[in-house]
Amino acid sequence: MKRFACMTVGLLVAACSEKPTNMDQLVSAADESARTTPPAPSTPTQWKTMPEVTVDELGAYIGGERAELAKKGGMQKLQDIVGRLPINGKTVTMAGNRNARVQDVAAVVWELGKAGAPAVIVKTEGRSDLAGEIVVTPESQVKADNIPSCSVAVTVTDELDTGVWLLKGGGGNKHRKGFAGPDVSNTEESIKKKLKGCDSKFAFFSGSHKHKWLHAFSMGAVIRRADTDKKIDKIVLLTDEPVAGREVTIRK
Repeated sequence: MKRFACMTVGLLVAACSEKPTNMDQLVSAADESARTTPPAPSTPTQWKTMPEVTVDELGAYIGGERAELAKKGGMQKLQDIVGRLPINGKTVTMAGNRNARVQDVAAVVWELGKAGAPAVIVKTEGRSDLAGEIVVTPESQVKADNIPSCSVAVTVTDELDTGVWLLKGGGGNKHRKGFAGPDVSNTEESIKKKLKGCDSKFAFFSGSHKHKWLHAFSMGAVIRRADTDKKIDKIVLLTDEPVAGREVTIRK
């Protein structure tokens, strides 16, 4: 019995000391290949219909693809995504989160316009006394030589004051912030007066890049409400942050 046990142990030791089988070698090679070979790149989506377009606190989120615009390479990613959208010269609908960065919303609107969108319907959950969506004209769809210099421009400053002035600079009104944010009522009255003094179909708006998109959106919405005579055909979202009272330069 002892001799049999010893033989059994000997066989086990021998088995453990044997060289790997061909199957072991193949599995090992496959594991090594998986560790050293990068995954094949996925084919970029070519949408046949427009996917959902959203701008939130992280940047743009379009058709399941993310472009974090505050990070390196974010703008290139946005341009790549927008370049694959089936815009075909049509208006695009976009959700703008109230807490998104102003510059991110402006960048997406600019790129959509550059890709052929004549207008962007921006939907934002904002003030109950203002519209929840406005039709915005991308600055990339605007030619400066077609715009009267008396066109109205409106913005929210770093201090949450509002500025209403003329595109050429000057002729401005400044309104101190209220308890709940920018003063919409007095801003609206200033807009109405300037609209009456200028035969223009354009109006421009933006907001400090230090504050959330909601405040800039409110300026676009109050322009639309102040335009009781329906003179304004295009409300343009400025891509670059303007300085209240100074001449606005249209980006080319």
